[in-house]
Amino acid sequence: MSLESMTIDANDDDEVVVTRLYAGETTSDVTNDDSGGVQRAENEKELATEEQAADGVVLEELQCPGEEVTVENDAEENTASGELGELVTDTAADVEEDTAATGSDGMVLDELRGEGEVTDATATEDDTAADGDDGGGFEITFEEPPQKKKKGNSKIDYPGGSKATHVESQTERVRRAENKLGELTIVQNELYELCKQFEAANTTAVHLICDVRRQLRGDIPQLPALPDPLQPYMTERRTRAAQRTQERNENPIRVDAGLLIQRLVEGVRDGIDRGQAPQVLFCLAFLIPLRSNDLNPAHARKNTDRRASAETHLLAEKTKSGVVVVGTLLNRWPSKDNPNCEPPSPYGAPFICDKKHYPLMRDALEFVFTGPHPPCTRTQKEYQKNVPSGPGSGNEWGNAMHLGIHKPMMKRLKLTDALVAPTGTWEEQAAIFTKGNGRAFASCAIEQGRFVTESDLLSAVAFTRGLGHRPMAVADHNYRKFRCENVTPVAGVVLRKIIAEDPLLVPNDGLSDDIVNGLYLTSAPAQGEEAP
Repeated sequence: MSLESMTIDANDDDEVVVTRLYAGETTSDVTNDDSGGVQRAENEKELATEEQAADGVVLEELQCPGEEVTVENDAEENTASGELGELVTDTAADVEEDTAATGSDGMVLDELRGEGEVTDATATEDDTAADGDDGGGFEITFEEPPQKKKKGNSKIDYPGGSKATHVESQTERVRRAENKLGELTIVQNELYELCKQFEAANTTAVHLICDVRRQLRGDIPQLPALPDPLQPYMTERRTRAAQRTQERNENPIRVDAGLLIQRLVEGVRDGIDRGQAPQVLFCLAFLIPLRSNDLNPAHARKNTDRRASAETHLLAEKTKSGVVVVGTLLNRWPSKDNPNCEPPSPYGAPFICDKKHYPLMRDALEFVFTGPHPPCTRTQKEYQKNVPSGPGSGNEWGNAMHLGIHKPMMKRLKLTDALVAPTGTWEEQAAIFTKGNGRAFASCAIEQGRFVTESDLLSAVAFTRGLGHRPMAVADHNYRKFRCENVTPVAGVVLRKIIAEDPLLVPNDGLSDDIVNGLYLTSAPAQGEEAP
């Protein structure tokens, strides 16, 4: 084999291995069932999420106080306020883009040098003469391949043996210091030095640094800036995020809202009948403007074992003044549960389905919150054979990138029929319908005419309140993804804003605070009657 061909073989091999590691798919951690489902080994998830998790941490740790931002993630949608002050949004496609940009010389390349790789090649006249060659020869020198690290270990040799141990030791080091702010600055620089040997040092360092910063949020009121070498990276991330947001706002997803809502209601009914809790939760995410895991009783919130239940999410009945409320969910505990920033306030969220389907929505909530549930299924065949499935704690049913059970569910629900002037393959069209996009659709429908509103409720205000955001929230524009066509106002109801003087009461609970944020629905007054 020639030098050129051997070098290409080695590089090709490195590229394949690196790419698969970035995607979290080594030969030992992915299995495909015969129907196409994808299952991932829990003990190697860290390798799969390095890029995406780093960007999520950036949002949670580094935004300006009072600003709300969004990370789009199929498993969970997080919004947070922190220090940097510019919106950053990373979708799964963006993570793929970052991975591709890293190329075959990714952060784990040094660990993947394999046997037979060409590391040095010379072709001088002296070498040729010494070899007795008659011209044009090469001497190829091979280095002894280094011992590969064991699978499952982090890509960094952390002092103390593991990432968690090192993060904990550095956190305690800062807490013991007299000048905590100065000590954290030193620690951040040291952590960057630890990571900078890798090609993807920026995301790795940000992830690691923010793991320490997260623990110190209560100890240091104003955290220091990131190390100087990371500033260009952060600027580039913000620029890319702004460009993506502008592109999305200028080219929204066009949907037949009436047809989509009809298909989602059918999906709720079908999911209850077939015992498919993940399908019911998926459809509810589009019919109520909630975060994707707000209603999921299997999803434990960060740093706690608390989960959604019939006590945390229940139907509103009346306001403090006695106004009867219909078709409205009290979201007493939004799933954005970031310990480093002020949590979102509880709020009222209206159903966007027709009034005649409110009993079905009540049944869906009862179905989701009434256990015990069977285990969450993981294969397409189980779904196709109507094997009952309980809620999943993560992404057991797949997502837009790795369709898994998500694929036959999308074919069954036929949501892609609601796309107006669709482009691309069916898979690309189906990828639009993620749990995270459900909240965006419901909010866009509210803003774009799904309800008759009280006279002083502006559509933009309804959009913000439907999301449960604070007034003038920076993240609002991040949810204007859909252009809703064929929008018919729901008959028999009026949309109103909740006010502090007349909050929504929490039924059967004299201990909880009343709900003063969000929206609620009342029955429309009959002709000749005054509005409540």
